[in-house]
Amino acid sequence: MKLAFAVASSVALAATSQALVTTMTFNGVDMGEVVGLSGHLNGQVWSASLDFFSSSIYGNINTFCVDLDHFISVGQSWDAYVVDSSTLSGGYKSAANIVGNAFFQANTSDKACGLQLAVWEAVYDDGATLDLNNGNLIAGGESASALAWAQTYYAAYRTLDAHAIYFKPVADDGQGQMTAVPEPASMLGLGALALGIAKRRRK
Repeated sequence: MKLAFAVASSVALAATSQALVTTMTFNGVDMGEVVGLSGHLNGQVWSASLDFFSSSIYGNINTFCVDLDHFISVGQSWDAYVVDSSTLSGGYKSAANIVGNAFFQANTSDKACGLQLAVWEAVYDDGATLDLNNGNLIAGGESASALAWAQTYYAAYRTLDAHAIYFKPVADDGQGQMTAVPEPASMLGLGALALGIAKRRRK
């Protein structure tokens, strides 16, 4: 764990000083459930993990949405800043804590749905407890087990510090996403890549 955080810190420094950018391409929904939302957004959406290709940095990755203001379609691409969650605050930091802690647990459709609901609740309400019946984010139609997982993840992880990566669109043509910091072996490759990019740009 110390190794992962140490490498993550070097990646964060490189990303901050060099404004590391990746091209995100949306491949489709990975797993989750369709839910109904009202409040900030009215309509039916996938509450799910999403499948992306991130050019030059991660390759194929799964993410969770942190942006209900922009819609995306399969095959769509956009550039995004690679932002370490240590620089975030408020609801985005709470969402990053949830993603960083629960990402690798969300390996079934109901868990992925629950994790996404918890993330949206953090971004748009960020209250002390998860409440999908009131506030800026109101949700319904999810399975009982998905709701239970949302409550579990939100209560356990909202304030428990963890690292995640926020893919923040460079322009107004994409959708904000978050993913967990990879396992240590993958982080070594990512750290070497980020530092290599920084060295090339300094020449």
